[in-house]
Amino acid sequence: MDIRIAAFICLGFLLGSLLGARVATQLPNLLLGRIFGGATVLIGLRMLLAR
Repeated sequence: MDIRIAAFICLGFLLGSLLGARVATQLPNLLLGRIFGGATVLIGLRMLLAR
């Protein structure tokens, strides 16, 4: 395991979670729910079509 790559991944998770939390708190609940629902449907379709 390359520790430098792991450190970059960790930094990406940290910055992504902070940015995502900030954006999510600024969005209206309805829009946030629709984004989450759309992402869930797309992931489900990808899982179904991957076979």
